Amino acid sequence: MPHTVVAQTEYGAVRGTVADGHVSFLGIRYAAAPTGPLRWRAPQPPQRWPGIADATAFGPVCPQPPGFAVQAGPADEDCLRLNIFSPDPRRRDLPVMVWLHGGGFVWGSAAEYLPAAPLAERAVIVTVGYRLGVLGFLAHPDLTAEQPHTGSGNYALLDIFAALGWISRNITAFGGDPRAVTLFGQSSGASLVGAALAAPQGSGLFHRAIMQGATCAYPMPDLHQEQDRGLRLAREIVDLRRIPAAELVPAVTERGFTAWGLVHGGGLLPLPLTAAFGSGAVNRVPVLQGTNRHDMRLEAAIAVYLHRRLKSSQAYVDTVTHEFGPSAAGQITETYPVGEHGTPALAYAAAATDGLLACPARTVAGLLSSWMPVYCYEFADPDAPRLVPIPRTFPLGAYHGAELPSLFRMRTSPASLSEAQLRLSEQMASYWSTFASSGDPNGESSPCWPRYEPGSGHVMSLLPEGCHLMTDFAEAHRCKFWDGLSWTAPRR
Repeated sequence: MPHTVVAQTEYGAVRGTVADGHVSFLGIRYAAAPTGPLRWRAPQPPQRWPGIADATAFGPVCPQPPGFAVQAGPADEDCLRLNIFSPDPRRRDLPVMVWLHGGGFVWGSAAEYLPAAPLAERAVIVTVGYRLGVLGFLAHPDLTAEQPHTGSGNYALLDIFAALGWISRNITAFGGDPRAVTLFGQSSGASLVGAALAAPQGSGLFHRAIMQGATCAYPMPDLHQEQDRGLRLAREIVDLRRIPAAELVPAVTERGFTAWGLVHGGGLLPLPLTAAFGSGAVNRVPVLQGTNRHDMRLEAAIAVYLHRRLKSSQAYVDTVTHEFGPSAAGQITETYPVGEHGTPALAYAAAATDGLLACPARTVAGLLSSWMPVYCYEFADPDAPRLVPIPRTFPLGAYHGAELPSLFRMRTSPASLSEAQLRLSEQMASYWSTFASSGDPNGESSPCWPRYEPGSGHVMSLLPEGCHLMTDFAEAHRCKFWDGLSWTAPRR
């Protein structure tokens, strides 16, 4: 039988499990179930519980449509739970790292991520479940009238702030220092970290930020646009608050409402993220951020193998036209010709990597570096462990999410790391945890990682054979071309 440990929170005691060199406390409620009248409302505190609550199993996954990945457990709206992994709950001085999973704001779960040993030994890791899709982001005039100070939409961000408040008040019972909280995430989770930087309500709730593969510079709809979209959905599905989530989520998806995400214009996010970053209307904390060398190859591979698309030059043109608009498509396909990249899918992947992730990340770094310390990286392992069942004939390289096995053990997608990749995992854990402790990733034994300055453009290249500084990031990703290109994002 595994050894158990009890910790006391403000709502009652919880029993966790000792295993793999740390203590885990799983499925702890940080907010009441957002059901019935609490659906599409700010999260409310949970009720106190009697006795000692069992915290040895993950809680439910937030409702979501079927996705490309395997779901990490049963779904239920009572999903505002967090999981805590502590190397030593008796301490009070460990840095706290709060993880926000990715999944396009629609999929994913905190239960998927178990911190890898190099990271789990250095910090208290907290993984947070938050509302997804229509349940996490629906905007509607009636909902805005209910909460005029924040506006509607962005409920996922409110969930994250509720979790951060819970952590601030309770994390000492698990060994963590509430004065050293790092908010970090990947993909849409990283974009939520960016939103927390731009949200006035996030002030004081965290002290450092790490964004892995964020899309903070992607055009955001405003509240009025999303309210109109919510009105259209309400005309198609009546009684939105009463229909069970298990029926609501597929009904919304079947009607074509598949894309969800952050919205600006309410009190919670007054400005688009880039406008907030550029004007200094941000919570000024040190930032570590970066992208992967071949980010969009995963998207291209899914298009080829799952959707049977991107197999011809015309399909490449059509996809680029949809993603960037007809006025920009010709310039993009001319700059990224199929002949240069070998296949239409790889040509699209190169263009989309540069235009949607790499160069926008560089833009964000430049904006934020005016107000706070910023450190930039590129994860570049060309043989990164594969978390998805894509045939080996497709060269995924350092695809979107490829850095995750360096920091986490993925429950539904286990990966094996080579000796060199294990050394990279150790190096990244050192950088990440040192940054979480001090706001600077540099330690005594690490290759020096200077702050990002737009003039120098220093980016740390993370490779199994050794990390090194690169100064040609902008050239490698054709950022001069993208900086001068005007394009339009597809509407939700």
